[in-house]
Amino acid sequence: MACICLSYLSFAVFGRLPGEEIEAMDVNSLTKQYPLLEYASNFWSGHFLRSEKITALQLTLLEQFLNSPCSVTWMTTFYPYFCQKLGENHRKIFRSQQSIIAKLKQKLRVSGNVDPTLYKLCMEKFDRILLESVQYSLRMEQFGSGPLAKSTLEKKLRLAECYSVYEIKAAKEIASETLESSQELLGRMEPLTLELQHTKLRTEMHIQQRSPTIDSRDLIPNFIQLVEDHTKVFGPDHVRTLDCRHGLALMHFRRRDIAKAQYLLEPVYRKMVEILGSTSRATQSVANNLASCANMQQQWDYAEKILQAIPELTKAAAEPLEIDITGFHANTLHALSILAAILAARGEDQRSEILHQRVIDGFTVLEGPKAHRIYESAINKGQALRDQHKYGLARKHYQEWLKRSDQHLGPESKHSREIRKRIADLDSKEKKWRETAQIMKVPMVQALPFGQGRTMTIFVAIAILISVVFSFGATYFRK
Repeated sequence: MACICLSYLSFAVFGRLPGEEIEAMDVNSLTKQYPLLEYASNFWSGHFLRSEKITALQLTLLEQFLNSPCSVTWMTTFYPYFCQKLGENHRKIFRSQQSIIAKLKQKLRVSGNVDPTLYKLCMEKFDRILLESVQYSLRMEQFGSGPLAKSTLEKKLRLAECYSVYEIKAAKEIASETLESSQELLGRMEPLTLELQHTKLRTEMHIQQRSPTIDSRDLIPNFIQLVEDHTKVFGPDHVRTLDCRHGLALMHFRRRDIAKAQYLLEPVYRKMVEILGSTSRATQSVANNLASCANMQQQWDYAEKILQAIPELTKAAAEPLEIDITGFHANTLHALSILAAILAARGEDQRSEILHQRVIDGFTVLEGPKAHRIYESAINKGQALRDQHKYGLARKHYQEWLKRSDQHLGPESKHSREIRKRIADLDSKEKKWRETAQIMKVPMVQALPFGQGRTMTIFVAIAILISVVFSFGATYFRK
C-alpha cells in the first residue's frame, strides 16, 4: 500500500514547475478527479512505517518522490490542506510533518539490507526537505506575484511558522518583518495581519520560556488584545479565536498563575471538543495543557479523566516494555509525561519512572536531542528514582543528563541549572535517609527489585513496632 500511495502522489500533474503553483483552493477539485489523493496524502507515511521490511521498490519510490517537485506539493499544499480540514493550524502541521520525517529516518536507520546509495540520498533529503520546500514555494510566489503581494506575505508567514520548528529567533525575525508589511499594506484587522501577530507573540513566548534570564516584556496584554481582535473579525467560537485564547492561557501558565490558566482553558477545551471532537490534535493539545494545570493543583482524578479522552494514551502507557514508543504522536507523548507525573504524585514511582523513560525515547526520535521536553522528563525520571530511594541510580542518571544538557542547551540553560540543583538536593536527601535508617536500625532498601522502597520502609517499621509491643506484653504477663 505504501508503494501505491507514493506512486499516486508522484503523478506529474501534482508536481510543480518554475512559475507554476497548485493553490489550496484547487485541491478540492483535484480530489474529485483523483479520489485517492486525500488518502494517499494522509497515510502514505503510515503504511511505509508499518512495513516489516523496506523493499527495494519502496526505497526507490521514496527516493524518487523526495527528489521530485511532487514532494514540495505534498509538503506545502496537500498535507496542510487536509490537516486544516481537521482544525489544525500551520504551526502544528509543520510539527506533524517534522514528526513524520523523524519517524521515516528512524525506520531507515533500523532497516537492514537496503541499497546504501538510495539510503544516503533519502537521509540527506530528509534533513532539509521541509524547510527547502517552504523556501522554494516562497521564491516561486515572489517571482510570480511580487515581494509585497498578499500571497507572498502568506508564504512568508508559512516560512516563519516552519522556522519555529528549527530556529525560534529566526522565526520571530521573519514574522516581525512580515507583520510590518502586512499592517502597512492590508491593515491591522486583516486576517493575515492577525495571524502574523499571533505567530510573532507565540515565538516571543517560546523565546522567553527557553531563555528566562533575558529581559522579557509582559505579553499577556498583547494576547488579550489579540483575542479581542479575533473575536471581532472571526467571532468568539472560531477555531482561530480559540487558539488565541489557548495562547493567552499558556502565558498565565508560564507565569505560574495556574488557577487562571485552568479557568481560561476549560471553556476552550469544551468548545474544541464540540467543534472538532476529542480526537482532533488541536483539541488534544488543549487537553494536555488543561491536564497539566489540574495536575499542578493536585486535581489528579480530574487530570486523568481529561487525558483518557486521548485515544492513543492507553496503548502508550500499556504494561509491555517492548512497545515501540516512536510510533506515537508528540501530543500523545506529552499526555504520557503528564500521566507519569500523576502516578508519581500518587506514589507509583516505579510506573512513573518507566513512563518517563518512554517519553524520553519518543521525543529523542521525534524532535532530536535539543527538545526541551526530553530534559523535563529526564528530570522527572530522576525524581522518581530518588523517591524509590535509588540514590545511586538517580545520581548517575542526573549526571548523564547534565552532560547532555550542557552540550545541547548550554551550561546556563534552565534545565542544566535545575539538574545541578537536583543533584545537590539528592545528596541531602540520601544523607537524611541514611541517618534515619541508622537510627531505626532498618536495613537499607535502596535496591529493591520491585521499586517500592517507601512502602517497604513503612512495612518494616510497623513490623518492628508490633514486635516491640508483643515482647513488652509477653514480659508483662510473665510477671
